[in-house]
Amino acid sequence: MTGGRRAVVTGCGVQSPVGLGVPQLWNALVEGKGALRPIERFAAADLAPNVAAEIAWDDGDPDRAGAFGLRAAAEALDDAGLRSGGSDGGAARRRARHDARRA
Repeated sequence: MTGGRRAVVTGCGVQSPVGLGVPQLWNALVEGKGALRPIERFAAADLAPNVAAEIAWDDGDPDRAGAFGLRAAAEALDDAGLRSGGSDGGAARRRARHDARRA
């Protein structure tokens, strides 16, 4: 990259069909868990295919995608130590990931 802007990843946040949050996602990936299941958010029994990788969490927010983005962003801010409230900057999570890789 020449003369371009750089980005630095300081925190991680994720909302996915296999895990809500980085630790759950990581554990699901390590364990080889899949996310395909019969569709539950709408009637899909007569559709082909009728399976999908849906995110199970639902708080009733009509802007579901926006809610996922906000939750992931909040987790990333906590992980980076950029929100007040006693966050350890994600140090405990990084130690847990490091320990899991060594096991």
